[in-house]
Amino acid sequence: MNEKYPEELLPKAGYQIIPTSKLPSGSYLARRSFNIRTNSSDIRADELLPHSVDRKGITKINYRALIDYSTSLWGVFNKNHIKFRPTDAKQTSGWKPGDELLKAKNIKFDLEKPAIPIFFPIDSIHNCDFPYKKTNGKNTEIFQGKVEVEHAPTKCNYWHYIFKMFSEDGVEIKSGLSKAWVKDGVKTFYKFTFKIAATKTTPKASALISKEIYVSLN
Repeated sequence: MNEKYPEELLPKAGYQIIPTSKLPSGSYLARRSFNIRTNSSDIRADELLPHSVDRKGITKINYRALIDYSTSLWGVFNKNHIKFRPTDAKQTSGWKPGDELLKAKNIKFDLEKPAIPIFFPIDSIHNCDFPYKKTNGKNTEIFQGKVEVEHAPTKCNYWHYIFKMFSEDGVEIKSGLSKAWVKDGVKTFYKFTFKIAATKTTPKASALISKEIYVSLN
């Protein structure tokens, strides 16, 4: 393999967790499409989310994958990085300041080609509300959950971000929670916010995030 893992994606000494509120307005997240359709500008669910196809050829979308949905902050992370898919679970685990720093030459990865990026404007996702229903007997109530964009660096990708989903009372929704209201909530978030925000149009070039935001001055 001639390709080398990008050094600029790795956490470095002095790097800090970036509060989403500190990001410049107009910032974007990006991720690799789950399905390759190079001849189309529209976006289908099977490009945005993991999916399976049953014996009858029916595609089943995993909407729960929106919980802790994995993306990267567009900027230092760019179109040249979309194709890299790290394969070692230890190297893709979470990183925080003070943790071990890996070297690019030691990162294990596969290459995804072609790799089609999909973009999400942070301003459209962060702190957005989504409705969900809870039924108790004959009574159905509607609640409002919230989505937050959170910096979640990994040992091999400092620019990694995820979507955190919360119930109306502020409790984080975990991916393993198998409740009907969770299923309802992720689908409404997908329908009314997520798929509308998603785009294949590459964001216009903008100034990279200031180092003062993510590098400690101490």
